Parts: sequence; C-alpha cells; structure tokens
Amino acid sequence: PFSLSQKGGFAGGTIGYNWQQGPVVFGVEADAAWADISSSVTAFGATFSSKIEDMGTVRGRIGWAVNNVLLYGTGGYAWIDNKITATLGGVSISDSKFHSGWTVGAVVEAYIAPQWSVKGEYLYRSLGGETYFGAVNTGTLNFHTVQLGVNYHFGAPVVAKY
Repeated sequence: PFSLSQKGGFAGGTIGYNWQQGPVVFGVEADAAWADISSSVTAFGATFSSKIEDMGTVRGRIGWAVNNVLLYGTGGYAWIDNKITATLGGVSISDSKFHSGWTVGAVVEAYIAPQWSVKGEYLYRSLGGETYFGAVNTGTLNFHTVQLGVNYHFGAPVVAKY
C-alpha cells in the first residue's frame, strides 16, 4: 500500500446553535468547505493523484466558558468528496467518490466583540475506504486538520463572565 501525504487548504462556512447552563455550553454545528487538498505518486510508469474537492462535518460539542473564552470538545459525522486521477502516456482517467466517517477534536473560541468570536480548531477525521475504477480500494482515510475561523453570533452571546 502507498502512504500519501496530502497538502493544501480549504475555505467554507459553519452554522450552529448553542445552549448554556452556567459555565457549561452545549451545541450542534455543521460546516462545509471547498477544498484543494492533493497528493500524487508515480508507480509503474503511471501517475496517480488524489484531490479532496470538498468536505464537511455535522458535530455535537460540549464546553466550558471562562470569561470570554470557550474551550470545548467536539465530535460527530464527517465526509469528503475525493477525486483520483490516473495518467499514463498522456491519457488520464478520473473517478470521484464520497467518503463518510467520523471526526473528533478540540476547539478554543474567544469573543472579541459582543457578537463576534474567533476560533482555532483541531479535528481528526477517519473516513471509510471506497473502490475507485472498479478495482482500487483506498482503505480507511485518516487525516488531521487545523481550522481558523471568525464567527458572527445572532442573538445573545453564549459566553458570559463567571
């Protein structure tokens, strides 16, 4: 089996809802992103490239509010849309598949104004393998992402001073 190191970036959006009980915050959120995360390998005279074209998650979260900062853990469903291209002698063929799996992570979010926050998020994703070109199975896809975001909060801010 080949081990590929995928590199690239992504940009997207998030929507969610939070509930607060004292300093404890519960929430749900979904995100989706356009991606340009790729890798390639050459073997047997052919080049095989993989490109994640979009991805997303639907997750629950639970955290703790401290002053204007929210620390939380998150987990749930993850997906990616991946395209593999094989090129041999100037001829290319491609196949795209949708991979589903799970994700877990940790987040730090800080309010910088009454309705605005910034966040840094680490997610580990594990996605089921798919069979490309009717014969090549990827096996489980595991990868790590670091996401930075700016959020606008409708309604009252979640984090209060305790």
